[in-house]
Amino acid sequence: MIKPDIVKEVNSLSEFYDKLTAMQQTAHFTEYCAHHKPLKELTKKCDTVKELGVCQGVTLAAMMMEKPKKIIGIDIMPKYFNPYSKLFYDYAEKHNIDFEFKIANTMEAESVSDCDLLHIDTTHKGNVLAKELEMHGSSVKKYIVFHDTCNYAGSDGLLVEIAKFITKYQYWQIIDHNIQRVGYTVIKRVKRLPSHNERR
Repeated sequence: MIKPDIVKEVNSLSEFYDKLTAMQQTAHFTEYCAHHKPLKELTKKCDTVKELGVCQGVTLAAMMMEKPKKIIGIDIMPKYFNPYSKLFYDYAEKHNIDFEFKIANTMEAESVSDCDLLHIDTTHKGNVLAKELEMHGSSVKKYIVFHDTCNYAGSDGLLVEIAKFITKYQYWQIIDHNIQRVGYTVIKRVKRLPSHNERR
């Protein structure tokens, strides 16, 4: 992913989002940002949203502009986010959003907290995603969105780890899976009916 320095060219969160999204689409292809749409739509249904792997913050901005009650960003390397952090804090204050950016390892307990929607966009390695799901899965009430879930240009393709997770903990189902370019996947927590044996 490109990490252009546009800090001197933007004055608002919406301007930051529009400019960085356009630059990413130009550099990588339009489909690279396809997961923004489900993130925005699902944020409207959620009070607390959280992102693992903020980088500069373009998807964090996409969710914040839908005005959830609380939004949390987690990243172990804040250097890409820091130049734009004021845009986020100013927007959050203006719209009465409880915003927190935390410097933390996503595979450690300090990064875990309850949320309705979790977006995972970290290292795109299967072993890392498996640990993140074990660590964070039980704290997510509604949805998990994953970026880069298809094999393309060096991405490992993470769908197999998602399948393992929803097979092990059978209260999740895939509701959206985009296979274009790097792709994305969305899973939803669901209530299960009793099994045949449980009805007896």
